[in-house]
Amino acid sequence: MAGETYNILNNIFSGQTPLKRTNPKAGESEYYYVVPGQKDWSSLNELKTVDVPSASTPNPYLQPQETMMNGITQATNAFNSVSSGIAMGKALDEYNKLYPMPVYDKYKHATVSCIGAQGGLPSAGATALGGLGKEAIDAIKKAYNLYQGVGPYKTYSEIGYDSLRDMQANINGIAQGITHPTANCEDLMQQYYNIHNK
Repeated sequence: MAGETYNILNNIFSGQTPLKRTNPKAGESEYYYVVPGQKDWSSLNELKTVDVPSASTPNPYLQPQETMMNGITQATNAFNSVSSGIAMGKALDEYNKLYPMPVYDKYKHATVSCIGAQGGLPSAGATALGGLGKEAIDAIKKAYNLYQGVGPYKTYSEIGYDSLRDMQANINGIAQGITHPTANCEDLMQQYYNIHNK
């Protein structure tokens, strides 16, 4: 029962399960999602949400992640390597595990990249390609949110700097994964990143 409750809450807070308002106010939709990846909130009233027209409408905030995962899958299929495929599958599993968790974003980038690169050069290349694709999508989304006046970023330079740091974390993770093909990347990357940093 506790595990089932955890899964339900995890799906809500990671933006995968829509919620229904019992008494929507004027201008509000009946259905909405929690915006995933939020760290700085102390009460449920501070959680950011996004309205959708129906319960079957996907969460627009999850579309970049789905695009990135599809890109990684396609890149993986381009390589005929069993070890590469296994490493990429583990990287996708790690991404799905870490994404909704409130841990340091750069640690997530580095750890997923480390695992993806442990299958050798083919999977390291696919990991780099997937990371670049995801970062491009994230930067566009952040820039659009800034243009709309929402989100934590105040300038486009700040978005660019954060994207560069994300890519550096990806590169660090790939380098560690190639040089430590049997290491536990979650433990390994904690030598370089404090998982509780903001």
